[in-house]
Amino acid sequence: MGATGQQQEQTRPLQLDMRFDGTTYSPSQDGARMLGELKKVFEYMRGGEWVTLAELESNIGYTSASLSARIRDLRKARFGCHVVVSRPRMINNRFTGQWEYRLVK
Repeated sequence: MGATGQQQEQTRPLQLDMRFDGTTYSPSQDGARMLGELKKVFEYMRGGEWVTLAELESNIGYTSASLSARIRDLRKARFGCHVVVSRPRMINNRFTGQWEYRLVK
């Protein structure tokens, strides 16, 4: 599942209220796909390791845009009000142009 390492706090379970939204959202066309994406993102990130959108894309699939949207969904109350923190990915004290994310709880 997610990357290895110890997580400081216990991750809350994923709530599946199934109320995605947006002007172009169609429950019949998008519901199952978006729920599947959300579950995979949550399961991968629950290990508590820092991960970029590119790393998520290569490990679980889906586009960076979809993955970014699912990370935002995790923060919403209807999906568990999870804490996802972000920071710039730095290598040798230089910004790589990517952001990394970590599911805290």
